[in-house]
Amino acid sequence: MLTRQIVNSARAFFNAPIPTYGVAGSYAAALYSAAKKGGDQAGVKADLENVAGAFNAKPEVADFFGNPCVGASDKISALAAVAGEAGMAQTTVGLFEALCENNRMNLFSEVAEVYARILQAEAGEVPVEISSAIELTSEQKAEVAEAVASMLGNQTPVISSTVDSSLLGGMTVALGDKYTDMKFVDMSVANKVKKYTDLLRQSA
Repeated sequence: MLTRQIVNSARAFFNAPIPTYGVAGSYAAALYSAAKKGGDQAGVKADLENVAGAFNAKPEVADFFGNPCVGASDKISALAAVAGEAGMAQTTVGLFEALCENNRMNLFSEVAEVYARILQAEAGEVPVEISSAIELTSEQKAEVAEAVASMLGNQTPVISSTVDSSLLGGMTVALGDKYTDMKFVDMSVANKVKKYTDLLRQSA
């Protein structure tokens, strides 16, 4: 279980491959350490995705676990029944027990997102969000992806794109995410994508 002693022990063996911040980041880093130690990182990720899906499908279940008026022991008892039926990894169960005991179930979604990002980083992948005033063509996306990849070296960009009319032409490129190590593109890449920014401004 993710008691304080086990969390500290796991952290001593395995550090997250990227910095994490805040309370949710601390839980996610501890979860990664424990899962890595048990060799079940992927299984824990699947557990978190399944729980997130269940919470979305049945909001009343999420409300039960997130309700501070419900005692931790009641939540843990309910969790034990669900975990047994679902074949949930003990590391995942330990996370939920820690969240329930510390009245932190409201952080579950953030913990799950940061944990997924940690595994992504371990695989050498970096989320890249492209925001543009108008929809980029496939060719433009490919060119921006190539420019970003040249900056990342041996890391692999995982591209997502959104349209943001408030940009009034042009585009921004953000690397990482809000929970860990997001940063905006630097000038070495900016000059490579400048021609696409100019084209977008002309089209706006």
